[in-house]
Amino acid sequence: MAKPDVSNGTPAANGASSISPPDGTSTSLESSTVSRAKQALKALNDFQDAAKEMFKYPETLGKVEEALDRHDAMEKASKEKDLKIAQLESANQVQLSSHEKRWSAWEEKKSQLECKVKDLEKASEARAGETEKKRAIHEQSLAQVKKELETEKDNVAKLTKELEKANTKIQEANKKLNSCNERLKEWEGNLSLLKEVDFKVFDERMKKIFNRSSKIARTYFLRDLSKEAFSDHTRWDELPKTLKVPLSFPRTNSSAAKHMRMAAALHTLANQLCYGFFKPCYLPESSEAGQTLKEVLDQQYVSDPQKERTTRALLLSTYSLKEVDEAIKEAVQETTDRVHKLLNLIGGGEDSFRKEIKALFHEAANLWKEAQYSTKMVEASTTEDYDHWPWDKFDDFTSAVSETKSQPMLPKFEAINLFPCVYVPEIDHTVDNGCMLWPSQNTVIAAEQELAGLSVKRPKTRKPSFAGGRRFSSDGVNGVKSDERPAFLGEKQRATKTEEG
Repeated sequence: MAKPDVSNGTPAANGASSISPPDGTSTSLESSTVSRAKQALKALNDFQDAAKEMFKYPETLGKVEEALDRHDAMEKASKEKDLKIAQLESANQVQLSSHEKRWSAWEEKKSQLECKVKDLEKASEARAGETEKKRAIHEQSLAQVKKELETEKDNVAKLTKELEKANTKIQEANKKLNSCNERLKEWEGNLSLLKEVDFKVFDERMKKIFNRSSKIARTYFLRDLSKEAFSDHTRWDELPKTLKVPLSFPRTNSSAAKHMRMAAALHTLANQLCYGFFKPCYLPESSEAGQTLKEVLDQQYVSDPQKERTTRALLLSTYSLKEVDEAIKEAVQETTDRVHKLLNLIGGGEDSFRKEIKALFHEAANLWKEAQYSTKMVEASTTEDYDHWPWDKFDDFTSAVSETKSQPMLPKFEAINLFPCVYVPEIDHTVDNGCMLWPSQNTVIAAEQELAGLSVKRPKTRKPSFAGGRRFSSDGVNGVKSDERPAFLGEKQRATKTEEG
């Protein structure tokens, strides 16, 4: 192995002078290379010093070769590392270029954004100006609204006061309404007193009363009287005035005379039934008050049937059933005494007659109490219009005597009621047609002839007609009309059966 010439250090100097930084690197890379070159030069100097020492010791020269080999290997590795460093620095440069491009893009975008911000600031300033104008307008509007609001508050305060007054009035009205509702319930409760009447049964019971009245009249007045009964001529002459019936009463027991006494009895009973018992209420007991109530109820019925029902129910609810029964009892007794005393003048003086008429009045009162509590008004009258109401008549007063010769005489009356007519106007139902005595009937003519002592033939009077509808009349209780005479165009007879008893 040749020994290197290390006396003057030329190889080391050549070696040192051959070291140069690689081309194409940046400033940072050059500074790094210089640093490494210095280190390498220092290492070489150290090596030369070490070589000098080695030649002093030949036994270590062999180890120097090994060290040189290791040095070459280390130099090779160093070069590889330098290459890798160069590659990394190149990659770093690429990344740096990329970052620079991105930075340029960001700068451009920033510039654009700044322009947009300026535009937005300008737009914002413009909007701020408009907003300020609108705010000023709104403030003016708000001030106006505040004024209007104050005005409305004043109005609300006034309305509140008025509302309080109205609420007070409403409360008072509600109190009155509640009171009225309570009264209405009471009235409705009173109306519940009224019931539907079975008029088929009612009609039959009314016919029984008619037949009973006829039977009483036949039994006690269609009979002979004693001679002593006719002794007081003055009493017999005043009978028409006393009995309030314009009939002729011969002081005999002729058929005509007995039928006139029977007619007077029927007329008296009819009036007592109609005006004493066939009335809307039995209380108050005064006949004048009862007639006034009937007229009021009739007027209400014409206005509205419901008004009549309500008033009648209210009147009926005023008194208890016990009070009504007591009033009926007293009315029956007083009427019986009055009729017994009155008809005693023409033959009805027996106690049996008193019992008969008392029972008749009781039966009539009990029947009519159902009519009073009926939901439909039931009317009774002895004076319904003679022209149009279909009155029945007793054929007895026509057939009892034959027609006799007479001279012309004016009738003393137009018609005399013998039994009231009873009807239900709301449903146009006739319970009983009632019965009339007409001046054209034979017994009436015969009685007048007998009383006057005449035997000359009397012309036939016109017979009654019953054309047209019903019409209510309010004439007096004796059945005589003075204002007009009816046009008699026909007749309707009523046959009655004599009952045993």
